[in-house]
Amino acid sequence: MQLGCAMRASGDFRVVVGAGELVRLDCDAPVRVLCEQGALWITSSAAAEDICLSAGQQAQGCQGVVLLEGEGVLRVSLLDAPVPQACSRPTGLVDCAT
Repeated sequence: MQLGCAMRASGDFRVVVGAGELVRLDCDAPVRVLCEQGALWITSSAAAEDICLSAGQQAQGCQGVVLLEGEGVLRVSLLDAPVPQACSRPTGLVDCAT
């Protein structure tokens, strides 16, 4: 396993975790995490138990040192930010995710 990166969480951003990577986030304030793709294991210093998320699932209240492991894309936003809305993509139409 290798350390993918370490970053301080602020605002709204995406984290891509590759197979075999461990990503560390330092979250001063509680955040919401939404697994957009893949499956991720989340360990938060503020939580009593680890969290496993797969695509479409989210968790709230992660804070402190947050470790991400697995493979996928995770959207991180401050807990007081609006809940991200899932975007449906009908076939044959423009990509609404951009």
